[in-house]
Amino acid sequence: LPDGILNLTAMSNVFGSARIILRATDSQNRSVDEILSVAVKNHLPSVLGQSFALNENSEKGEIVGTIKALDPDEDRLTFSIIEQSEPGVFQIDADTGELKVTDPYALDFERTSQFNLKVGVSDSFRPFRRIPAEVTIHLRDIDEPPVVLDQEFELLDGTAEGVELGAVQAS
Repeated sequence: LPDGILNLTAMSNVFGSARIILRATDSQNRSVDEILSVAVKNHLPSVLGQSFALNENSEKGEIVGTIKALDPDEDRLTFSIIEQSEPGVFQIDADTGELKVTDPYALDFERTSQFNLKVGVSDSFRPFRRIPAEVTIHLRDIDEPPVVLDQEFELLDGTAEGVELGAVQAS
């Protein structure tokens, strides 16, 4: 090493340790060895609990939000849903962390005002470790127009004025 500097660069996704023996020799062929140990470690990704709001009656494929996660090693992250309070309502893009609606019929505020998910984030390091985070999706109540069903009422000949014929059913 003409300048006395040794540069080591770790390859992506290569972890472990190495022992390097450095030998310095002077002009009279006297040498001294020094052992240098180098450890390359993976740092786990981090993800915090997150919350999103979504209108009830949203359509299939609508984007709820994107899970935010960081990896100190800048490894590629993989996202997954570990649990859902109501299975099958949402899906997550494994590469981007984007949450989407898969079952729009379940998005009824009058039935369920929020959904709880546990998502997992992992990097490409082996052995596989998935870091969990809680995600809450709050449904916004949307004013829905009433629905009036077809109904029939019978008016008999000679019915007096002001007599109630029936009640209109609406929801």
